[in-house]
Amino acid sequence: MISVESAKKKPVVIADNSTGFTNVWGVGTNDGLIFRLSTPLVAGGYKNGTRLGVVSEVYTFPNGQSIARIQLINPVTVKLNKYTHGYIFLEQVSESATTKTGTGKTYYCVGNSVNVRKSPSTTASKYSYQLDKGDVIGESDGVDNNGFYKFTLRTGDVGYVSKTYCSLQAPASVTVSKTTTSGGQTTTVQIPVLPGDTSSFDWQKTVLGAVLGTAIAFVVTKVLTSLSKPK
Repeated sequence: MISVESAKKKPVVIADNSTGFTNVWGVGTNDGLIFRLSTPLVAGGYKNGTRLGVVSEVYTFPNGQSIARIQLINPVTVKLNKYTHGYIFLEQVSESATTKTGTGKTYYCVGNSVNVRKSPSTTASKYSYQLDKGDVIGESDGVDNNGFYKFTLRTGDVGYVSKTYCSLQAPASVTVSKTTTSGGQTTTVQIPVLPGDTSSFDWQKTVLGAVLGTAIAFVVTKVLTSLSKPK
């Protein structure tokens, strides 16, 4: 289990649940004073000890439960939708010993689906994970490298992000007021607002599936044609 205070430091988290498995959820929505999570990203959950991702934001609800949105180290495709982020319950994870911090200033992402590259070029190879608005990128000295900043990432990797999407200012959490009346007493609480679903259609897997489907159909047609020819 990781505390809310520790989670707010944006560490890498690992699966650590008494059941032996931790679910990561793809979509979260508010529903009055509670929240609902849907679309588990891996059937059966992740085994304990699996590195899941970097905490992006922590949400504590009026019922006392806390969840976190994480930037997934390994994005997941579910029904052709690619998820680069997900949600976890804080009581089902712990902080990874491999969380890294650098000696520079901490920067935050100000765009969505932002790539992290292995060298300072728009044609350089990319890490599998992506950044969304509000994600902590890592620590950097802020020196311009061909339009990129060099980062010590939380994952322990060294990466480059276009300076266009980097900011030293952490984004403010978004909340809405919710007023309820019970027993003649009116109470107003602040409800965290979860960001919208930023999953994207996975064109690569869609195209690959279409190609394989066409190839299989061609082979089946050839076999059936061969069998139907008179001997």
